[in-house]
Amino acid sequence: GSTSECAKKSSVHTFYLRELNLTVDEMKKVLFLDLFLAREQCNIAALDLWSNEIFAEGGEVIGNALKKKHVSLQELSLSVNMIGPGGAESIAAALKRNTSLQQLNLNTNRIGPEGAKHIAEALKENSTLLTLHLHSDDIGPVGAERIAESLQENTGLNNLSLCFNQIGPEGGTSIGKALKRNNTLTSLDLTHNNIQDAGAKAILDAICGNNGNKKSALVTLNLDDNDIDQTLL
Repeated sequence: GSTSECAKKSSVHTFYLRELNLTVDEMKKVLFLDLFLAREQCNIAALDLWSNEIFAEGGEVIGNALKKKHVSLQELSLSVNMIGPGGAESIAAALKRNTSLQQLNLNTNRIGPEGAKHIAEALKENSTLLTLHLHSDDIGPVGAERIAESLQENTGLNNLSLCFNQIGPEGGTSIGKALKRNNTLTSLDLTHNNIQDAGAKAILDAICGNNGNKKSALVTLNLDDNDIDQTLL
């Protein structure tokens, strides 16, 4: 693993680890993660656990840690860990209480529609998370609808990625409706979701303020590979 920005507090001989990266095969036991995050002497700003096979159990450990006052994590990446809907539920429960996390990456974790529902419920209460990545998480149109509903109430999220989730025209339409009411989202990536013309039209109507709707705050939008008639774009 790699560490950076370590500062030593000589009076009590405590080391403050500012960043931690654990690559494949460096951490296989959830017990280690539990013990590590439980240490009140460690003030971690960024944690990257890409492809460490922590599964739902690891998601629960991290979720519990995020609820603790001494954990002031700002960036968390759990890409490719297969935490599933159970792990997503644990992370979501923490997001309802946590006020320090600003960036969350849950790419390729198979959270499904159920996991998306839990994350969406958390977004309705959380106002400090700025960036959320749910790339390749199998959320489908139902999960996209739940996320869209949360965007109508969320007041903090700026950057959202839902790439490769096959949300379809239904999911695209739901997101379009949400964008009419959301005032904070400025970047949205919907690459490879098969939203087709119906989904694209709903989103573009929200952005352009068509039909008398309030114009969306969105600045950056990626609709690549969605089977959309190019005349609409």
